[in-house]
Amino acid sequence: MKVILLKNIDNLGKKGEVKEVANGFARNFLLPKKMAVAASPGNLKMAREMKQGEEEKRKKGKINLRELKKKLAGKEVRIRAKASKEGHLFAGIGADKINEVLADAMGVKIKPSMIKLNKKIKTLGEHRVEVKVGDGRVEVKVRVEKE
Repeated sequence: MKVILLKNIDNLGKKGEVKEVANGFARNFLLPKKMAVAASPGNLKMAREMKQGEEEKRKKGKINLRELKKKLAGKEVRIRAKASKEGHLFAGIGADKINEVLADAMGVKIKPSMIKLNKKIKTLGEHRVEVKVGDGRVEVKVRVEKE
C-alpha cells in the first residue's frame, strides 16, 4: 500500500515522502496513529503543496540564520555581577543569563540551548562563548564586570 508520511518516521522516511509499506503496517499502525495517509490523487497533490511550503520555510530560515550570524559575529556583551575581591562570582553565569543579555543588548532571540558553555562562568573578565547558528558556530565575547 502506498502512503504519504505526515511525520518523520525512523527507518521509513521523512514527512511528505510517498512510501510503499505493507498493508497491515499501514492499516494497523500508520493510519490509526495519523502518521500517514493513503496515497490517493488528492492526497498526493496535498503532499506536493506541503513539500513546497516546507521548502519555502527552509529558505526563509536560512536567510534568518545568515542575518543572525552577521549580528552576532565578533560582538561583545557586558554582564555585571556580584563578585569577591579575588574576582570570583558569587553566582555562576549560565546560558540563560547570556541569552537574556543578548536579547536586551542586540535584540537577538535565540534558544539558550544554542549557547555552548562547558560550565558556568565563575570569574570576572573576558570569556569567549560559542553560539550554534544553523550548521555553523559564531563566537561572542562576554565581558563580566564587577557590580
